[in-house]
Amino acid sequence: AREFIAPFGDFDVTIHINKDYVLGASGVLQNPNEVKGYTAKPKIKRKDNKATWHFKAHNIHDFAWAADPKFVVDSTKTKGGVSIYAVYLPTNKEIISNWKQSLNYAGEFFDFCSTKFGPYPWPTYTIAQGGDGGMEYGTFTLVTGGRNIKSLVGVIFHEAAHSWYQHLFGINETVDEWFDEGFTSYVEELGMQEIFHKKGAHASNPMIDAYRAYYKLALSGKEEPMSLLADYYNTNYGYSNQAYNKGAVMAEQLGYIIGKENLTKT
Repeated sequence: AREFIAPFGDFDVTIHINKDYVLGASGVLQNPNEVKGYTAKPKIKRKDNKATWHFKAHNIHDFAWAADPKFVVDSTKTKGGVSIYAVYLPTNKEIISNWKQSLNYAGEFFDFCSTKFGPYPWPTYTIAQGGDGGMEYGTFTLVTGGRNIKSLVGVIFHEAAHSWYQHLFGINETVDEWFDEGFTSYVEELGMQEIFHKKGAHASNPMIDAYRAYYKLALSGKEEPMSLLADYYNTNYGYSNQAYNKGAVMAEQLGYIIGKENLTKT
């Protein structure tokens, strides 16, 4: 039960929840003026101590949401017009600063990816604090908090990159986990070099960490064929390094075979 696949679908979701909660979810919030967090002075309609949240999303694989009474909402808009929301717990000044910085980096990343890999086709993307690491859903991701700025940005970049390498292309993760996670890791590293480290094309090898991880796998005796289904690997170590790191190395190596320009076109 490691990876999953679902058909494209439309979601019209109404959530009735205690009025004190703030939500983040897939899709577009239809009634921002009636709920907490999304407007300065909302005209909240309440019934029996409940608030109603209404979300709609078109042509995504799955719908996810998160809720917490202590959530705060920040947002930005990309040059391409995508509204990006950060829904997180403002634990202390450093955490708040990290999330605000990460939101700005995320805006740059979506414009970067839209230029490199095709326009992001949905109007919103929400990054909510939660889960057990980082997990992508349709126009939404869960990311654990308490991270330093580099870690937080890196995970957000990775999960956001899944908007292309899985969600947009409908990749079957259970069969082609190297395509899903590998290309996503490749895009994440390109984004980190370009946006976070500001090295861009000047980085001597943007995939160096993936190479080093793959070297260890190759020497470990635990490498298996990448054609295995995601749940069929003998070890989690073998799966994660082949799906994420060897997949990224494969994308980078392809550039040596067909040339960087053709790799970009491809």
